[in-house]
Amino acid sequence: MNTQQTVSNSPLHEEFNILLIQEPYLCPALFTRTNRNWVPLYPYSQAENLYPTRSIIMVNSRISTDAYEQVVIAGTGDVTAIRLSSDAGDIFIFNVYNDCTHSLVLDAIRQTAMELRTKYGNPQMIWAGDFNQHHEWWDKPTDHHLFTPRAREDAQLLIDLVSDFGLKMALEPGVPTLEHMVTKNEYRVDNVFISADLIDQVLVCKVHPGETPVGADHYPIDTILDLSTDLAEERRTHNFRTVDWKAFNEELSSRLPAAGIPVDIHTADDIDTAMTALTALLQGIIQDTIKGSGTTPYNCRWWNTELETLCKECTRTKHASHNLRGIASPIHEEARHVSAVYK
Repeated sequence: MNTQQTVSNSPLHEEFNILLIQEPYLCPALFTRTNRNWVPLYPYSQAENLYPTRSIIMVNSRISTDAYEQVVIAGTGDVTAIRLSSDAGDIFIFNVYNDCTHSLVLDAIRQTAMELRTKYGNPQMIWAGDFNQHHEWWDKPTDHHLFTPRAREDAQLLIDLVSDFGLKMALEPGVPTLEHMVTKNEYRVDNVFISADLIDQVLVCKVHPGETPVGADHYPIDTILDLSTDLAEERRTHNFRTVDWKAFNEELSSRLPAAGIPVDIHTADDIDTAMTALTALLQGIIQDTIKGSGTTPYNCRWWNTELETLCKECTRTKHASHNLRGIASPIHEEARHVSAVYK
């Protein structure tokens, strides 16, 4: 739930266009927490409630809805995918949560990717998320205890799948993406795979341990590509709570004689003419006399400056604590205290 609160109460929408979230918090009605800056997309299976939802995609509301559509992946709540139109062509983005007890998710990805290949020829794809696999290809070479025969066998299924569809690993090998909540050991369970034709467009693929939401153990991963897509037209509203209605009515009375509204109304056309003229008159006065309220960054009315300050302090201490991990320092206790207060 803290991850969803971070999304709702931080300016992430100013920096990122798409968020891939695994194991999201869902309310009893099976919806996540968000605000108007994000459009949540759920697995298709959620409507039937047959599988647990462990993957959602949040699309920035500034992206035109004509620029993306959801890809149907039936029979699982662990994969969500969209087709995004960009200046580099269509890109298919998969958000993956791979249950380490079976390979059904990888089977679903393979089937969907094969269907896309049949329809689009050589689709450009991004597979990102929590794959829950260990292998020398991406883990730290010193983590020998992770490379059991079973782990290698399971990871080989993913490696073969990535190879079959021409994807490359965008996140640098050996970089951990998770800190165990108890032992504080770091592991690499998350990954980002991108089509070879698209890999040169990657500007940044980096882990940010210090920005981990309170209560979460996976580190956020920023992936920035040199692409552009169509944006939605920004809509602004007017702040009617500050209107001087006496002045508004005086302005309306002064403009009314020249508005062209018929005095005698006898037909349907007369009604249409009167309504069009009256609407144009009112819209003109609103535009000229009422200040715009603009767009607000947050929809959670309980969010205040104190929480915003505490959130920044939590991020600062987390960064400092992570940089000094393994070294005795009072910053570790301070980071735990601030996180507890913020939580």
